[in-house]
Amino acid sequence: MIKGSERNYTLKIFEDIAKKEIFANQVIDDYFYLYDFDKQQKSFISKLVYGTIENIKYIDFCLNQVSKIKVNKMKPVIRHILRMSVYQLLFMDKVPSHAAINEAVKLVEMRKLFQLKGFVNGVLRSVERKKDTFAEILSKLPIQERLSTQYSINMDVTGYLLKQYTSDELENFLQQSLIQKETCIRTNLLKIDSIALTKKISKQAIIKKGHLLKDSMYISDYDAMNKIDSFNRGEFQVQDESSTLVGFVADPKADDVVIDVCAAPGGKSTHIAQLLNGKGKVLACDISEAKLTRINENINRLGLINIDSIICDATTFVPDYKNQFDIVLADVPCSGLGLLRTKPDIKTNMTVDKIKSLIPLQQEILQNVSLYVKPGGTLIYSTCTINKKENRAQVNEFLEANKEFYLETITSDKFVHGLMDGYQFDNHIIDGCIELITDSQLTDGFFIAKLKRKEV
Repeated sequence: MIKGSERNYTLKIFEDIAKKEIFANQVIDDYFYLYDFDKQQKSFISKLVYGTIENIKYIDFCLNQVSKIKVNKMKPVIRHILRMSVYQLLFMDKVPSHAAINEAVKLVEMRKLFQLKGFVNGVLRSVERKKDTFAEILSKLPIQERLSTQYSINMDVTGYLLKQYTSDELENFLQQSLIQKETCIRTNLLKIDSIALTKKISKQAIIKKGHLLKDSMYISDYDAMNKIDSFNRGEFQVQDESSTLVGFVADPKADDVVIDVCAAPGGKSTHIAQLLNGKGKVLACDISEAKLTRINENINRLGLINIDSIICDATTFVPDYKNQFDIVLADVPCSGLGLLRTKPDIKTNMTVDKIKSLIPLQQEILQNVSLYVKPGGTLIYSTCTINKKENRAQVNEFLEANKEFYLETITSDKFVHGLMDGYQFDNHIIDGCIELITDSQLTDGFFIAKLKRKEV
């Protein structure tokens, strides 16, 4: 790939994100697959794309302070160029200001918008000149508007969460959500132990210990996942520690029959299969062929023999599944507010109306798949959000309507073998359920409830 072309490709990525209305990581993955970027170029592009997105409302706020033409009135391509350039000016210390401004003007020239060169140059020079004043202006805004602007999350979602958390709690969470997250992986103990895996990966990436779990770790500064030898050999699975906890909470026993009703990409399903050590049976389900393909790729790469996959809609009752499973995993579609570090697009794409539309879907899935649980069996309900109305409120409503189920208090003694030595995990168990908030756990935000069906 031609040196110095990173900003041009970054601009194209922003245009594709807007045109296709999909998450940034999907577009970036496509570009990294199609074009021969080196590791340094990939790092620069990723940082510029994700950094701009996760600060986009603040960037627009700064632009609107200095530009006569407001951001929403600009030509889309000029808006993209200015946003990514302001991010460089305000957040990328290693990029000289003159370089950020000059390269922005070059991008305008490449798009043959010569009449707008002066406008882009002038706006960016004003941002550079006044950058120390923006924080003071921001600090005078009402709390909801300030948090929304400073952390680039939709105003209605900010207000929604301020009804559940104090302003300090929410700001702590949002601050942590701006910190770049390294890739979390789970060791496939059927093939290798964590000590040996660490030695192998350290030759191709920077590796750090997990925060909660002894067989999870974080990797960074690698070229591409499929270029890591241990990944191709199935010695690990990409999975956050919070999600990995689901398998430990489920606590499968030899010969258990397990179904994961919303399984893609298969992290929880494959972990359960690993914990069963080749025994029992796991059925990984999801709604489309594309999702099943991702699940099957992981099953085959990890070398698992006690897991099958099938297309199945979690909202549609399957008579053959009634009372058939010892463990049912329901990691339901949710607002994803616990994933802001890895999917910053959620901050501006998610709205309160979208959240409210998810709640009845979650209820429908939970009610339907509860019918699959054997008497005496376990139903795990989990989400990757910090929204209490998708979490605790859903569990309470389900239990009120289904008296044959009860909440089993989660205790870490059941999975202490998986925890970092001496880790006091019970601090994260609130009223019997796991509630992880990014600011204090450094994992994704996550919720897990363990429901038990009474014996007949």
